[in-house]
Amino acid sequence: MARYGDDKLVASGMAIRHETGRVYDRFRERIMFPIRDRRGRVIGFGGRVIGDGSPKYLNSPETEVFHKGAELYGLFEARNDTRKLERLLVVEGYMDVIALAQYGITYAVATLGTATTPEHIRQLLRLVPEVVFCFDGDRAGRDAAWRALENALPELRDDKEIRFLFLPQGEDPDTQIRQMGKEAFEAGFDTALTLSAYLLAVLKERFNLSTKEGKSRLLNDGVKLLVTMPVILLREQILGELSTLTNTPLELVRRHLKKSSTGDAPLAYNQARLGDQDVRRTPIRHAIALLLHHPVLVELAGSSEQILGYDLPGTALLAAIIENIEESPHIHLAGLLERFRQTEHEAIIQRLTNWRPETDDETVIRREFADCLQQIRRQSRQKQLEALLHRGQTHALSEQERSDLAYLLLQDYKSPGA
Repeated sequence: MARYGDDKLVASGMAIRHETGRVYDRFRERIMFPIRDRRGRVIGFGGRVIGDGSPKYLNSPETEVFHKGAELYGLFEARNDTRKLERLLVVEGYMDVIALAQYGITYAVATLGTATTPEHIRQLLRLVPEVVFCFDGDRAGRDAAWRALENALPELRDDKEIRFLFLPQGEDPDTQIRQMGKEAFEAGFDTALTLSAYLLAVLKERFNLSTKEGKSRLLNDGVKLLVTMPVILLREQILGELSTLTNTPLELVRRHLKKSSTGDAPLAYNQARLGDQDVRRTPIRHAIALLLHHPVLVELAGSSEQILGYDLPGTALLAAIIENIEESPHIHLAGLLERFRQTEHEAIIQRLTNWRPETDDETVIRREFADCLQQIRRQSRQKQLEALLHRGQTHALSEQERSDLAYLLLQDYKSPGA
């Protein structure tokens, strides 16, 4: 351990600093699983306890390079081991991914101790036309599936398909693949519920359709979900199903949807109307402005997944610009403006193009951009720290949460100006 120094080991998540100052191994007495990013670089670890102990699985904490909400275990291997990736199977644990790979299903991935996030969904749908979520059939599995559905709705496209496969109570992919083999396991995908079928099935379970009140509540909840979807054919089809289920004229359902879309709900940052006043300068907006005028700065930005992991207002736009530049390395400002024309980001991008660097000195501009990224990281850490401290006032923190809190407090101590 001394080879790297205690501070580096703690910052990497490999070690924990006790309040007494003693540093010890985070993953002691655990089998280790390296976690790779989409480029194959090891960015964190998971550890399964040997014998009895709690928690059963432990992940690296949030670090400069590892963000649980933006990474999927096994994704790098799936892309390398499957000749033509047409489907990704999302399961709940490392051992499920490993067991499935042993039986020839090399396209399984797992979240890293978190619910499925919007960034997970975006990654999956960028890579394949079909995503199958495989969950246990118990209450926890169904809750996890519903959270995945809610986060998937804003990312849906008509050329993509999401399905939900629920296993028998007490079973998981590891036990199922060993019992039935690859062919029978994959045959189950044909009976998996489509996203629209699962959405409607849950709504029908929740409300009594024999009463007008039940139909009204179902329609109200259904419309709230549809508001988050892009305007695609699938949304129109679900709209028709809601009309039929509740015996409500389709035109009335459409009016309800339109009212909900333009109602009192607060607009997200990217959708906010921009008045004549100047837009407040934040590190994220400043970074975006610099990147628009100097796309070459993308080499300093890190991955879009990492940016999204910071979970701050504006990170979605910054990540989208990074992705566009990476896809077209020679793109310039005019090309970026065209890419975002008639999108929710157009207005803010137009305003930010007026923020031109005060110098043409490339060294100064690069330093300025790097400083923006550093401030973004600090803001993200501060947000996570405040959330954990607030939770600690009302709930007992888990070992993973205590570990994350210790790391964030250390970073806060080392960066007093954050």
